[in-house]
Amino acid sequence: MTSGTGAKAVRAGSGRSLRQLAYESIRTDILGGDLAPGTPISEAERAESLGISRTPVREAMQQLAQDGLIEVFPKRGTFVARMSARDARESFELREAVETFAARLAAERRTDDDLDRMRAALTDVPMGGRDSRYARLADFHRLIVHAARNRYLEQAFDGTTDRIDLASRLAARIPLPQPPDASHHAILDAIERGDGPAAEASMRRHLRHHAEALLQDLR
Repeated sequence: MTSGTGAKAVRAGSGRSLRQLAYESIRTDILGGDLAPGTPISEAERAESLGISRTPVREAMQQLAQDGLIEVFPKRGTFVARMSARDARESFELREAVETFAARLAAERRTDDDLDRMRAALTDVPMGGRDSRYARLADFHRLIVHAARNRYLEQAFDGTTDRIDLASRLAARIPLPQPPDASHHAILDAIERGDGPAAEASMRRHLRHHAEALLQDLR
């Protein structure tokens, strides 16, 4: 299965390693919807489409398997991961643990620059397509985790976001809030006030509302 626009876009990044090139190409095609769940991925065809050897593609696939985006079956092949309601629920449970604690820490540790970036992420959310709105609101969550100033929380967050993205795109019928909704502002207001417990509670309410809607759609 050769790549579409995702591979072409990534190919321009000459400063990155070949493994990273292959990783981002496949990841972009999965999360962008060019590769649907259950689609086989050919190591040889992907290497040919990128103009690289098969070794970095193999290494990239190993990382993508660890991230939960692809599944490798001996003697059968490599496929884009399917996601069950259980997969999504467990991913959201981990995300809630990470992001609620991050919101509490962010209220205590955020800088003025952090707040400026968070406000901009909510102010600049485009009114257009689903993907562009989703990406901008995802930036808001990432900024909160960054403001917690805990690198292990950031690593845990990075480990859940791809699975959450995949689940959200599978549940495409769920309408995203026309940007942004009150729950995002409640989180930001609590962080701006330095109220850790309120930030944690607001984040929990927000994530659970989204999780419930998505899980209902995946059943």
